[in-house]
Amino acid sequence: MNSLSKKENKNGDQTYTSSISYKVARSSPKNHKRIMKQVVDFISNEVRQRKKGGVVIGLSGGLDSSVAAVQSFTVDIVRSKINLLKFLPRHRLASGNLSSRLRMAILYYYANVNNLLVLGTSDKSELMLGYFTKNGDGAADVFPLGDLYKTDVRNLALELGLPEALVNQPSSPRIWAKQTAESELGLPYDKIDEILRALEKNLLNECRANKSDIKKMMTWINKTQHKREFPPICKINQ
Repeated sequence: MNSLSKKENKNGDQTYTSSISYKVARSSPKNHKRIMKQVVDFISNEVRQRKKGGVVIGLSGGLDSSVAAVQSFTVDIVRSKINLLKFLPRHRLASGNLSSRLRMAILYYYANVNNLLVLGTSDKSELMLGYFTKNGDGAADVFPLGDLYKTDVRNLALELGLPEALVNQPSSPRIWAKQTAESELGLPYDKIDEILRALEKNLLNECRANKSDIKKMMTWINKTQHKREFPPICKINQ
C-alpha cells in the first residue's frame, strides 16, 4: 500500500511523507476480522474493477490514517505553501485548508503517475458531520472506513495492535497547532456517535442525548450539506 504521511516540525509547519506498507492486520476477534476482510475486499475490488495498480493514502499521524505506515521519504510542502501565501490574503482557516488541499493535490499527482486510487481515511462520523476539508481530505476515490463511526475505528485500531497512546490521543485535523476535533465539534466522539447512530436509524426521539447536543450536531450536518453534494449545475433552457 503506497501512502503519504504528514509530520509537524517545531514551528508547527507540516511535511508530507510517502510510504509503502504491506502489513494489513494482526489477530483480532471474529467481528473485527470480518470488518477487516470486508475493508480489504472492498479496496481490492475497487482497484481491480478500475484497473489500477494499488492505492495511495495520506497519513496524518492520527487514528483513521494510521492503518499502516513504515519506511518513508519526505515531500515537504511547507516552502511551497509559504510562497503561495505571499500572494494571498491572510486567513487562519483558509490557510489551514490549503494544507489539506495541497496534500491531496500531491496524492492525486502520485496516483496519476503510478495508476493508483486515492484512498480517503475519513470515517462515518466525519463524513456525516462534514468534518473534512472540501476538495482536501474529502476528495478521494474510495473511503474504506466510511461506514465505521469514530468509536468503531478506535476499537478496531486497538484490535489491530496500534498503540493505545495513538488510539486515545485527541482526534485532530492537524492543520494548526493544538487543534482538536472534539473542541471544534463541541462534544466528545462517544456522545457524537450516539447521536449519529440514532439519526441513522431515525430514532432521535429515543436518543438519550440532551436536546441541545442533538441540535448542535444537526446544525453541523445542515451547514455542511454542500460538502456531501455534487456542485449545482446551471440548467440552460434550449
